[in-house]
Amino acid sequence: MTKLKKIRIKFYSAIGIVCLLLVIGAGIYVQGYSSQEPPQTVMENVNIETYNEVQPVSENTLAGVASPEWPWYLRVYGHFSYGASLNATTTTATTYTVEGDDLARYHMVDIMQNVGAATFTLPATSTMMGMLPAQGLTREWRWHNATSSSAITLTFAAGTGMDMVTASGTDSLALQPGDWGKMTCSQIYYRSANNENIMCEMERLFDAD
Repeated sequence: MTKLKKIRIKFYSAIGIVCLLLVIGAGIYVQGYSSQEPPQTVMENVNIETYNEVQPVSENTLAGVASPEWPWYLRVYGHFSYGASLNATTTTATTYTVEGDDLARYHMVDIMQNVGAATFTLPATSTMMGMLPAQGLTREWRWHNATSSSAITLTFAAGTGMDMVTASGTDSLALQPGDWGKMTCSQIYYRSANNENIMCEMERLFDAD
């Protein structure tokens, strides 16, 4: 075998090895890329756009209810609905301290009072702050006094460390038979002068038809 042939064999062998390494490298890159988490997408059916690649962080609140957090803004085009949990219950109690579980699990509470007028006291600050763990956070609830019996009212009282406010006086805290109440609670800035961490606004909605 001549020296020229030997050089050609070495040259073509080197080219073959380089091509093989390129093929192997491309396969490893494709496999690694395909194993990554899929990028955020736009759901065309509801037309929702997200503006960050951060995955939501889940924390637990009262009664083991998951509380996912989304740390950036969300823009929704079209209709937006929220609050799908309702608790319809009947009670003979005339005094009751609302539990954290009553609020953490439900967005709407429908109460049939069977005996007489009742007073519901909201949970203490420590319980409310489990659902509203940062200043400025807000949640809403709807309460319905489902009874049709005259004089059976459903009155709400502030819990410890709470400021209960209304737009039209204390009568807004007493739901008459058939009335609805819109309750909005927020964690507020704490000041030692009044020792309040939670503010709950109550708006009475009465039957107008």
